[in-house]
Amino acid sequence: MLRNARSYAHFIFPDGHHKLIGLLSKPLEIEGVTYIPGNLTLGGPISGRGILYVPNGSVRILDSLKAVDKQTLIAIVVPNGKIMMPPNARFKIDAALSARDSIIGGEAVEINGNLLVRNLNRHTQDRASSMPKTVHINYDSRIRNRIANKVYGSIGKQLVLWREL
Repeated sequence: MLRNARSYAHFIFPDGHHKLIGLLSKPLEIEGVTYIPGNLTLGGPISGRGILYVPNGSVRILDSLKAVDKQTLIAIVVPNGKIMMPPNARFKIDAALSARDSIIGGEAVEINGNLLVRNLNRHTQDRASSMPKTVHINYDSRIRNRIANKVYGSIGKQLVLWREL
């Protein structure tokens, strides 16, 4: 995706900082691949089926990203940047998230989708550069990887909580 995203994108934003905010009366609609070469500020209700691809910038989430219906399926991909939240935020994010570093900032986040990161920064001294204290991930089984059936990784036992359904 990193190499060919711009070629296959449905929408290409110019370089710079962009702000996409959905409203209850007019949710942010994401369809297909949206290529955003700069930084992105994002928030509010979302709808559609698509990918926000931010290859060289970071994403700042200002408000919960709530899907308006069950057909909404959104991915936010930030391969070389960060996904950031305000320090005291408690957000719900209905999307799959992929970034180099884990979500930074906030008190709590509930992700209904998936979280894929290269660096899971749970234990840093500076709260401003750490993940939220509470992170809940509810995997959305509609998200599939067509390249592999299994994903492998490791995480310290002291960080893992789960329950069998």
